[in-house]
Amino acid sequence: MAEGILTPVEALKQWKLAEVTKCVTENYGSAYSVGFLIVMNKDKWNSLPPDIQKAIEKVNEQWIEKTGKAWDEIDKEGKEFALGKA
Repeated sequence: MAEGILTPVEALKQWKLAEVTKCVTENYGSAYSVGFLIVMNKDKWNSLPPDIQKAIEKVNEQWIEKTGKAWDEIDKEGKEFALGKA
């Protein structure tokens, strides 16, 4: 039996943890931060034409913001779901 778990808030809904959890502590200062990487071989990158490199860089900029907003939204949904179970 687990006495505690460190997980993103969205797991309360997505993994159905709110159904078996008695209490939750939000701790954004020191808990749950992660980095995701999408990488490409440097020689492959250098072989791409400049216009393709610029297109990829533009998509990367958009991806950062969209992904951050999406995570914020699913965390919000997870918190609301858990509060509804209280």
